[in-house]
Amino acid sequence: MKSISALSEARGARWVLAYATVDVPLQEALAAPGAPLTFGATSFQGVFTPKGFRRGFHGLAATEEDGV
Repeated sequence: MKSISALSEARGARWVLAYATVDVPLQEALAAPGAPLTFGATSFQGVFTPKGFRRGFHGLAATEEDGV
């Protein structure tokens, strides 16, 4: 699995969990081709990531090789 900052980075993923803060144009962020969105949510304040509390678009993607 890998952390992503744009759905365009999720090409070839089996699934994607996507989170964004409310200031992100969500429909535009989710429009990237080739990324099957499994779950999406928004947050007013921010998104917790391995690098801390961030604003913007963030996601977690898994490929076939991940076995998830």
